[in-house]
Amino acid sequence: MKFFQMIQDHERSWGETEYTGRPTLEKLLESAVVVFWRTTKDQRYIAVCHNDIDDVGKQMARQILLSDKTDRTVAKIFNHQKPMRISSVSVEFAEDTES
Repeated sequence: MKFFQMIQDHERSWGETEYTGRPTLEKLLESAVVVFWRTTKDQRYIAVCHNDIDDVGKQMARQILLSDKTDRTVAKIFNHQKPMRISSVSVEFAEDTES
């Protein structure tokens, strides 16, 4: 799905209803990175704006490392309104010297 189609679906789905952190239409259009998450509860998209694509990776790593259970899954990622996909995941290990 294209960027403007995702925004249109998001705005039609939510209408005047708010959710925590919901960006304005203006913010969606001007943000460098927009991630659309699909909620598991009602299958609607939640939009989250980021300053750069690295922020998205950091957020996902934090969710994995902290076992952060969410009620949503990534549906689409757009970087400067261009669709992106996750191409790889890397996990690095270091010796635990505190044990």
